[in-house]
Amino acid sequence: MYQHPYPPGSSRFKGDSRGRPLPPLPTQPFLKAIATYRSDQSLDLVPQDPATNIVKIVVAEPVDVGYGNFSQNIKAVLVNGLSDLVNKLVYVKFYDPMYINPDDVKTICSVVSSFLY
Repeated sequence: MYQHPYPPGSSRFKGDSRGRPLPPLPTQPFLKAIATYRSDQSLDLVPQDPATNIVKIVVAEPVDVGYGNFSQNIKAVLVNGLSDLVNKLVYVKFYDPMYINPDDVKTICSVVSSFLY
């Protein structure tokens, strides 16, 4: 039910398999994606703007969920939020960094330029 952070042990400080530095990762085991996004799981989506209301959904069906996915995809019922969508089935796509395999993330730029004056 739990999985360990990637990569395990002291190798996490050396970066991924290509030598790229990794962001801070959890130090304790965490729930597998399928347990986090299981059916009947209630999730509160908290906006960055505190003036905006919290959106509450209940997972109806995990569609494409798992470690190493760039996104977690579920069907859910909106419990609280936009009045037009309350009690309706919605498709939700999460970009959850907890379950992304850093080795799958492409390097956008690894060149640092310096100018001599």
